[in-house]
Amino acid sequence: MARARLVQIVNRTTLPLDCMFDGIPEVIKPGYVFQPNGETDANGRELGDVVPAGADGKPSKDGEPYGHTCTVHEAECYKRQHPIMGTQDPNSTDSRDTEYLLGVEAWGDEIDHVEQSDAIELLDRSQLPDDRQNIRVRQVSGARRVPTKGSKLGRKAKLVARERRRQAYTDRYLKNPCGIKAAYD
Repeated sequence: MARARLVQIVNRTTLPLDCMFDGIPEVIKPGYVFQPNGETDANGRELGDVVPAGADGKPSKDGEPYGHTCTVHEAECYKRQHPIMGTQDPNSTDSRDTEYLLGVEAWGDEIDHVEQSDAIELLDRSQLPDDRQNIRVRQVSGARRVPTKGSKLGRKAKLVARERRRQAYTDRYLKNPCGIKAAYD
C-alpha cells in the first residue's frame, strides 16, 4: 500500500477559498483574519490589522496562520486554482511563474497575507512592450452580463421578465380556463 505525502497549505487571504480535487469540493479556511481596532477612516470603513488566524477563525495564539493538511497532489491542484490576477510573467516559459492565494511553506512558497487584485487577466501587462499594454474589455457572446439601470441590456432584462410573467399567467389560464379552484385544490 502506497503512502500519501502530506503538506500544510495556507490560505493567504481573509476569505475562505473553494477548491476541488478529483471531483470532490473542499473549502480552505482563511489563514488570516481582520482584527478591527475601533477606528474608522473618512469613508466610514473600519480600520484594523490583518493577523494570522487559528483553526477556529480567531487570531492565532502562536502567530502562525492556519494550515490545511492535504496530499501533495491536492495541494498543487488547489494552488493552481487560485492565482493572483495580473502577476504572471508573460516572458516566462514556466507555468508556475506567478503568485498564488495559497502557499505551501515546505515548497518555499510565500505565506504572508495577500488579497486578490482587481486585474482582469492573469498576465502582468506592465512587462510587455508598450504597444501591447493597453487592452480594451469587450463583451463576449455567451458571457454573463450584468444589466444596469437604463442600459439597453437593462431594458431587455425588463422585457424578458415581463414576458415570463405573461407566459406564466397564460399557462395558468390554459390549465384552468374557467377559474374553478375547487377542482384543482
